[in-house]
Amino acid sequence: MKIHTYSRKAFAVFLMALLLITAVNLVSAAPSQIEQAQAGGTAVVQAGTLNVRSGPGVAYSVTAITRWGETVTLLGRNSNSSWAKIRIAGGREGWVNASYLSTGTPINNLPDLSSTVTPDQNARALINEGMLNVRSGPGMVYPVVVAIGNGNYVQLLGRDANSTWVKVLTHTGHQGWLNSVYTTMSVPLAGLPVIAAPPIPATPIEPAQPVHPIEPSGATAVVTTGMLNVRSGPSLAYSVISYLPYGQSVGILGRAANSAWIKVHTPAGATGWINSDYTQMNTSLNALPVIDSSVSPYGTVTVVSNGLNVRSGPGTNYTVLAGVYYGTTLSLMGQNAGGTWYQIQTPNGIVGWVNAAYVR
Repeated sequence: MKIHTYSRKAFAVFLMALLLITAVNLVSAAPSQIEQAQAGGTAVVQAGTLNVRSGPGVAYSVTAITRWGETVTLLGRNSNSSWAKIRIAGGREGWVNASYLSTGTPINNLPDLSSTVTPDQNARALINEGMLNVRSGPGMVYPVVVAIGNGNYVQLLGRDANSTWVKVLTHTGHQGWLNSVYTTMSVPLAGLPVIAAPPIPATPIEPAQPVHPIEPSGATAVVTTGMLNVRSGPSLAYSVISYLPYGQSVGILGRAANSAWIKVHTPAGATGWINSDYTQMNTSLNALPVIDSSVSPYGTVTVVSNGLNVRSGPGTNYTVLAGVYYGTTLSLMGQNAGGTWYQIQTPNGIVGWVNAAYVR
């Protein structure tokens, strides 16, 4: 009787211990199962040796490695799903190139963890442009946040999808985008994470009509030759910027001191000089005001870009007439309505337009 009672008590103790061990195992396993379900399951490595990095790109440091056939837990992805955040055996987490993973879970379905990535402190760029605009987005249509000068360093945060613009953090604490062409980087551009561009501003800069410093006073001239050159200055030494056909009427702004040339405003919006011998005017030539082509009524501006295009109109869709370089002084002739482009005259007499952001 005593033996029987003892056996039942021992069996009960054994049963309770077994239940306790089972419960502990279930509790310890549950978080892992829940995490995998929430994160997106698992993947198998399909590379001989795959680097696990601190961020989604080869610019980030290697923190661990994983090998062919190993199973990893999927945690998330970057914005374009080219990199996946994983957890390897032992619990270490990091980023791997998603193309080397085999999984039944589409990478696109994983949560986007781009905003949680800590920028690599060693990813920097040196500005090698005279003065470079940092914009609110990757393109000229975005407004300027701040300008940063030659010789300054910025921290690299990422790049756009076509790798022409990089997102940076300046030494003044401003974040924005700048053109990657004008920088020297400490890391490969392709290794930076891709960051989605913000929406284009609802009211982008419009190519407004040019504002001319001198308005026509009512005097007009009609072209009396087959095709008349409109030049950037009052002589044949100046470049041709436009043409006027026979019978075309133009507004007269003034004349050169020798009365051989008159400055006109064409219907296409260009301002230039034509030979007065090939026109018929509604006023006396001597009655026109004399315009000194060598002096600008609005002073001068200085180029702060290594190289700047002079265009035939206020926008990048206009043809390039010439190129000017850092430190060149230009005569200021006018601006467009938005003040984003200046009409200038170069030292050799070419009249055209430059982006106002690259002159001071």
